[in-house]
Amino acid sequence: MKILITGSNGFVGSHLVQYFLNKNIDFLATGSRPTSIHSYNSINYRMMNITDTTKINETIQWYSPTIILHAAALSKPDECHINREYAIEVNVSGTDRLLQAAQKLSHAVHFIYISTDFVFGEGGPHCEDDPKNPLNFYGTTKLMAEQIVMESGLPYSIIRPSFIYGSSINDVRKDFLHTILQQVQKGQPVNIVNDQFRTPTYINDLCLAVHNIIQENITGIFHISGSNYLTPYQMVLKMLELLKMPNTLVTPVTGENFKEPVMRTKKGGLNIQKAQRLFQFEPTDFSKALKLIFIGAK
Repeated sequence: MKILITGSNGFVGSHLVQYFLNKNIDFLATGSRPTSIHSYNSINYRMMNITDTTKINETIQWYSPTIILHAAALSKPDECHINREYAIEVNVSGTDRLLQAAQKLSHAVHFIYISTDFVFGEGGPHCEDDPKNPLNFYGTTKLMAEQIVMESGLPYSIIRPSFIYGSSINDVRKDFLHTILQQVQKGQPVNIVNDQFRTPTYINDLCLAVHNIIQENITGIFHISGSNYLTPYQMVLKMLELLKMPNTLVTPVTGENFKEPVMRTKKGGLNIQKAQRLFQFEPTDFSKALKLIFIGAK
């Protein structure tokens, strides 16, 4: 088993790197810049930008992976909305480049793609086969990439998380909760949406699910998220309560009053019964995950 991870400097990718290191599983981490995972001096790392066809072909031919774990993406919906051509180049064309390079190997490659619940519109929590109706361009690019993966002819697993959160690793981009916590600690008032429901995904649960899919060689489309149905505002209140911090600086607002360039669903989130049935996925309760993240870090 030889695993190649893309986007290893990102939030999801860096946690996958940490997880596989802790499990003593061999892998090649790749990213578009010198590694920011400074504490992991022993990792096998190679520069590979998924917009660079030549570098992708060279890297995949050299390493000859049996599994490609594709976590690299332009994942900020607002940024995708503003930079549409680049979003296509990274999220869609980048995925296609990886698939084409994998198809040139003499053996089959299990292609594991990290997608998003933003491929859906309203009416959540969604099952895997629910109609797709992305409300923003980020969701559109991820749906386009999903289609390319499914049509590639390679064995594939598409994993859709929702609103990923977890511990911070060095200088990797922080998740929503840590970003808000920093603002509150600085005494900055924050408006937070309270009418958009999701099923937040604990990053450790996502890593474990990926490992299970690899171990059992499971293919298909799977929803991996928490079972708690929460708004961002409710998430922040629970975090501040755990940390015994006042919530006077955070104000609940509606999506209409919160100025965002792109639309987001009011009733989003994911139904995880398929993953629970096929490989006994059981998510960590949100309150328990908060304790693991913040109490352990104090």
